[in-house]
This record gives sequence, structure tokens and C-alpha cells, in this order.
Amino acid sequence: MADPSTLVYRTPSRPEQGAPLNVDLVVDLSGLYLARSVDDGEWHMGQRTSPHEPILCWSSYGDDLGSAIDNL
Repeated sequence: MADPSTLVYRTPSRPEQGAPLNVDLVVDLSGLYLARSVDDGEWHMGQRTSPHEPILCWSSYGDDLGSAIDNL
């Protein structure tokens, strides 16, 4: 598990262009991250370039964690 206070963005390329996500859980899967949105319960997949950078998500994979992991 990653720190849920990590900044997470739904973004095309850079945090300043994206919309911040309010997340309550972040799962680190060997460099890819699944972050659960508090607003809709959906899992958003993304990555970051270093441990101190925000997670940049490119897609939502629904509200089922198992299905989101299967889509990796």
C-alpha cells in the first residue's frame, strides 16, 4: 500500500493540466498504482516517475478491485 496522502491526478500529461482525485486508498503494484476515488469508488490506474512525485492516472477501471488488477 502506498500513502493515501500522495497527490493523485486524472491527467493527460502533467498535474497542472489534470483534475485532482480525492482518494482514500492507493495500492502499489510494482510501479503501477491503483487509487480508489472517494467520490465514485472507482479505481484509477496510473504511475509516477519517483516516490516524491504525484501519481498521474490515465484511466478508471471501475469499482471492483479484482477487475482493475486483472486489467493490468
